[in-house]
Amino acid sequence: MSSLTSELSEQKCPECGSRIFAYRQFPSWCPDCEWNLGTNENDGPSDRTGKIYQKISALHGETAFRSIVKKSPENLRPRWTISSVLAHFLAALIHLGTLVTVGLALYAFSFGWSLLILIGVSLLCLAWTMRPRLGVMPDGCLVRQDAPALFALCDRIADKVGSPRADGILVNGDYNAAFARVGMPRKTLLIIGLPMWLVQTWPERVATLAHEFSHGANGDCTRGLLVGSALDALEHWLDFLRPEYDSGSGAIVGNHLLWILSWPVHMLHLGLSHLVWSQSQLAEFLADYLAITVAGSEAMIDDLRKIANGSHLGLFASKSILGQQQSGREVIEKFVSYYEGLPKGELERLKRLSNQENARLDSTHPPTRQRIEFIAAHPELEPAIIVNEADQVLIQAELENEIETVGRQMICDWAPEL
Repeated sequence: MSSLTSELSEQKCPECGSRIFAYRQFPSWCPDCEWNLGTNENDGPSDRTGKIYQKISALHGETAFRSIVKKSPENLRPRWTISSVLAHFLAALIHLGTLVTVGLALYAFSFGWSLLILIGVSLLCLAWTMRPRLGVMPDGCLVRQDAPALFALCDRIADKVGSPRADGILVNGDYNAAFARVGMPRKTLLIIGLPMWLVQTWPERVATLAHEFSHGANGDCTRGLLVGSALDALEHWLDFLRPEYDSGSGAIVGNHLLWILSWPVHMLHLGLSHLVWSQSQLAEFLADYLAITVAGSEAMIDDLRKIANGSHLGLFASKSILGQQQSGREVIEKFVSYYEGLPKGELERLKRLSNQENARLDSTHPPTRQRIEFIAAHPELEPAIIVNEADQVLIQAELENEIETVGRQMICDWAPEL
């Protein structure tokens, strides 16, 4: 890794003249005046709900945060408010609209007329687009007999924060982790990104798991069956009503008509997003608090810093996964070596980026600096769950079988066969 860590020590900052951090494969920047530090803002969220959240946060996020940072975490627990009642009522109306659409389609079929049958088919297609997506347990998930030690750790954490236990664990190639309830009846799915897991310390891993399981206990209505599926349905409605622009004359007329029809749906989406934004942010802070009761404040803050470094997975993959020849294990091991070889100046730059005003893991989360400040205001110095060496060995052995599979998945994602 010497080529990654060779510092070009002779360079000076063009702004203040101080010695700068300059590496051959990373941005040069000044630690004194922060010249060329960069920005942690990416291209922005791709989904419409995320874009709305981003705008609301820019306008009201700091004021909302200041109103809760010094309060007891118990005040973050979900409670019925005018906004939450209206959100559930509006979500129910949205799903009722799907049922009404199906009813109108069946009514049109009852006449047996060709035109009405065509209208009925169109309404059924629209109802299919509007249907709630409940999700499914993905193929390839680990179940309890596959990884008993990992599930035992997850059970301890889930019980501690008051979350349902995991029914399946998906290990993939993301630099992330996630929690979801899928299917009917609802099953709990935990997703662990192996690249992130392998560069974390054990306290950071516990913090990650605790935060994710806390989403099963923090009462976030956007992850609930009624409101969450309504937001998802509105996203699909708008995708249907606002298709990609087509320059053909007939398509232009059709697109303008669909755009007009989409406005009531857009207003519903805007209204529901505004109603649930505040509760969604409170739920994230509560998840952080529940996580620090499990892992301790220091581990949770370290974990937030490390998760914010996820951009380096993409940088590594774009430079190193160039073909199908290498093994999956080789790709994973190369990434771990790459990450562990990041120079101290680059790690400091990433840390400062995570402290920027609007830097966040994604549009649904509060800014990382707010989350760290909230954790510091409610310190839990001692972790409640520590993974002993014997369990560490067992869990590592269980995940060993996933390395080749996940590595091959990363190769397919980044270097598909031509």
